[in-house]
Amino acid sequence: MTRAGVRAAFGGLRDDIGADAAVSRLRHCLPGIEATIAAEYRERNRVIRRALEDGLRQFVVFYPDRPPLRPAHERLPAGAGCRVLYVLDDREAAVRSWLVSSCRGNSDVAWLPDYPDIERCLRAADVAGDITPSEPVCVLIGAAIQHTRTPETMLSGLWNVISAGSWVWVSQVSPPRTAASGPRRLPVEAEFEMCTQSPLVLRTAAELERLFVDPCEWDFLHFGGIETQTPSGDGPSPSTVQPVPEMLTLLARRPARTRRSSSDGVSAVQEDRSTVPSSPGPYSLTPPGTVPDQAAEVDHPTVGRLSAYLLDKPGEPGTGDQPHEPPTDMGVFVADRHLADAIDAEVPGYRWCLRAQRHFLHRVVNFAARDRGIRQFVILRASLPAGLGATTPHTAVKAVVDAPTTVLVARETVTWAYLNLALAKAGRARGERAAAIMAGIHDVHRPLHMTHKPGNWSLDLTEPVCVTVVGDPSHWPGDVAALIRAYRDEIADGSVIGVSALGPAPAGTAEAAALDALSRHLGKTTEPHLTLRSDAEILGWFDGWTLEPPGVAPVSHWAGPPPENLPGPELPVWCAIATKAAS
Repeated sequence: MTRAGVRAAFGGLRDDIGADAAVSRLRHCLPGIEATIAAEYRERNRVIRRALEDGLRQFVVFYPDRPPLRPAHERLPAGAGCRVLYVLDDREAAVRSWLVSSCRGNSDVAWLPDYPDIERCLRAADVAGDITPSEPVCVLIGAAIQHTRTPETMLSGLWNVISAGSWVWVSQVSPPRTAASGPRRLPVEAEFEMCTQSPLVLRTAAELERLFVDPCEWDFLHFGGIETQTPSGDGPSPSTVQPVPEMLTLLARRPARTRRSSSDGVSAVQEDRSTVPSSPGPYSLTPPGTVPDQAAEVDHPTVGRLSAYLLDKPGEPGTGDQPHEPPTDMGVFVADRHLADAIDAEVPGYRWCLRAQRHFLHRVVNFAARDRGIRQFVILRASLPAGLGATTPHTAVKAVVDAPTTVLVARETVTWAYLNLALAKAGRARGERAAAIMAGIHDVHRPLHMTHKPGNWSLDLTEPVCVTVVGDPSHWPGDVAALIRAYRDEIADGSVIGVSALGPAPAGTAEAAALDALSRHLGKTTEPHLTLRSDAEILGWFDGWTLEPPGVAPVSHWAGPPPENLPGPELPVWCAIATKAAS
């Protein structure tokens, strides 16, 4: 049984014997606990009415319940222009099924899973157009906060995304006054987790208040206890007959100020800028580089988006062929198309070199799967889903491996969001695992060690892994030898790595002029520095690896020569495939 199943049983649903039994045991541990859910819903409805009166029209609801408990969108007036985003726990399959069946076709209701974390879930919702965090949002966390042991992470993620003036509402059951203080779990907490495999953490008013003061100081609109039982018309209130758990409710507003409390009690002013940090620790190489925040990605063209547009643009570069149908605009902005078209007109060889490198990536996957028997793949700088079929690098992996494991590592927020959507829509075959994460090339720890949902799986680093570093060295000025060495130190013998990068050209040649023009155009993106890598430099990256024939070679060795009618020069691109030698 699940948390939602038990809550539905408390709400009156009687179709699950296991949930009914759990309810009986929980009532024995904490009499009156079922009244807290009714009180929670009464208070939620008051908050919704108050938010509407204050002009809020966007709602984010954490971990929705299923009938007979009424969802938030049914409490909103029709035609009021309200939008609702439900943040789902992937373990609650029944909730997702109910949402799909009851809200399909309702453009005002959307839902997303909560992984990899709340902040990036909401950023993905922004990219998909489900919410607009730059405008005030009413976030109904409700009781979800008492079903996590790390509420600080949840609230910090919200702080980093939602705009000033946004509301956050939580409800929290507090421990009985007779409970002994200290870290020991109460019987109801242990029973709830045993029944549902989900934590229940009762918190006092002081503990709940602290969450909204340190490290982020919210403005309190309301904070106090609420009635957990409605007294009957005759006779004493049930709360005078048996102990009833106290329900706390807190409504807070994201302030315009950026003050964050510090541990010594002195407030510090910080820049109000939402960024996606890289993983700390020994796996993060220097120079660490940056992963642009979403504002930068929206305000400027990006390498990932314009490359995806060029890859998906029909016809051969420079031929003037008109497409039978336009390329997909998935995740591509107007600024990306304009810059990509300018590059295509002045440097037509760039589109061909992008396609050749994609062909090389497929060759790496084929070699790793068929020649080395590898079933795990890490695709760095994974591209936007391609074509109307929204194919991803995982699609290429599935073509040669049954039930593979793939981690798609996106460099940009928009790419990461669309990869997640494409993977979710594609579904999974039995034994197949795939996840999209966001990380820069320098972040070695996250792609290899991160735990993914659903299933809480991660790579098995005792078995060989195929890592592709296709195109990334051209856009990262760091020490690629150190990067490849860091990956080598973490993965098993027999693992495979595939690398490609743009190379320099002799001064005064047409190739050098084309590279100069490309560098000038890419200077308008969020990654303005084009770094060219010579074949001699690339050869030095593979200490401890065995280079596969023919070693460091032009991309045309794998993809064939460019079209004869290409009006511009072929850009130099060097590629190599290597296998980790036995330690």
